[in-house]
Order: sequence, then C-alpha cells, then structure tokens
Amino acid sequence: MRSSLAPFALLLSLLAAWPAAADYRTAVEAYQAGRFEEACAEFAVLVQESPAYDFGHFVVGQCAAAERRYEEALLHLEAAVELNPGRADYACQLAGQYLRAMRYADALVVLDAVADGIDDRLRYSFHSGRGLAYAALERWDEALSELREADRARPEQWRVVDRIGLTLFGLKRYDEALPFLRRSVEMRPDNASGQRLLAEALIRGGPEQNRAKSYAEALQAARAYRES
Repeated sequence: MRSSLAPFALLLSLLAAWPAAADYRTAVEAYQAGRFEEACAEFAVLVQESPAYDFGHFVVGQCAAAERRYEEALLHLEAAVELNPGRADYACQLAGQYLRAMRYADALVVLDAVADGIDDRLRYSFHSGRGLAYAALERWDEALSELREADRARPEQWRVVDRIGLTLFGLKRYDEALPFLRRSVEMRPDNASGQRLLAEALIRGGPEQNRAKSYAEALQAARAYRES
C-alpha cells in the first residue's frame, strides 16, 4: 500500500510548489509590464498559497528590499536560494542583502556556490559583491582582484571605481590609486572625500618627473574639496 501511494504523494508535492496558472499569469504580466506594486502583491499571495514557489519568493524579497523591509527580504531571498540553489540571480540578490547586513562571510558563501553559472548579465553584481565582501574582511588582494573584474564589466559604476581608489590609497599604493581617484571625482565632482584623497595621493605619489604638475593638480583638487 505504501509504495502505491508514493507517486500520488509526489504529485501532490509538485502541485503545491506551483501556483494556479491563471494567478501565475496575472502576477507575471504585472511584473513584465513594470507594475511592480501590483506584481508584488500578486506574488505575495502566490507564495502564501504555494510556499515552494522559488520565483515568487525572489520577487517578494526584491520588493521587500526596495521598501526597506530588510528582514522580510532576507527571509524570502534565502527561501528562493534554498529552493533553487542553482539560480545565480537569486544568489546575487541574497548576497547584496547579506552585505547590507554586514554578513560578509555569508555573502561569499552564497556567491561561491554559483561561481560557475555567472553570465555577462550578472558579472558585475557577482564580482562587485565578492569584492566588497573581501574588502570588509580586509582581504585586500582578493578584494582588488574582484573589484577590478567588476570595473571591467561595468566601468560606469562609480561605487566600484571609488572603492578601488580608496582601497589602493589605504594600502599606500598611491600611484595605482591615482587613475581610479581621478575617475571617481570626474564621475562625481561633488564627492568631497574623493577630491581630498586625490589631492593627498598626488602629493604623496605623483610621478617624480611630473612633480610640479602633480602639485598643481593637487592644489586644484584641494580647492574643489573646500568648495564642495
């Protein structure tokens, strides 16, 4: 008797993992149309009805994070990753929440688990997440390696450019820091701390043969810092 019921029990468990087709279509259509508030409400209902629905947890987690309900976001994103550990996009979103919560080792664990499944769409999120986690743990060589990969993936992202410059400056590698600090203040001219670090790096590490030019640039950066 027990063996004859096994396929039926498996079918019930599979059905419980997926929402009703009509409800699913309504939620997905809202999500794809950019009606995120409506989509979040629909997916929240679907998750309540089908707790093993991984994509539903993922969407609800993203919505909760956007609304700064961070504990709720973590619960849903952790559920999504547990239900479907192979989804790299789930892992990257969860890692971002771990970083916000200063759970740096957890962020690295979840990202390491999907390292083989990263495509171009997720390359920036993956490497920037790892780089920021390594930096917080003061594993500087690994942090710089990952952050440089993130910069190659999306060079327009100020956060990574600034972090590379700040890290190299902190390690007293001023010559290496200079191009990143220059890019940082070009991208954010009102970044007072970047202007100050640029001025200091120019004074401490500018090329010897261009020392006068470095001092002039440092003076300009210092003025920008005072005016910001």
